[in-house]
Amino acid sequence: MKKILMVLVLAVLLLPILDLLGLPAGQGKLNDKNGVPVSGSVTMTFAIYDAAK
Repeated sequence: MKKILMVLVLAVLLLPILDLLGLPAGQGKLNDKNGVPVSGSVTMTFAIYDAAK
């Protein structure tokens, strides 16, 4: 239980520091080929390969 609490405390302390460093938060934006932001629903497919395709 102490380890879980320690991890949570470290996460709470480190998250503001990561924000100050300007590290990406895992979000982005989708633009079309002309650079115009896309709105609405978009179907996307992701794949992970264990070797170069």
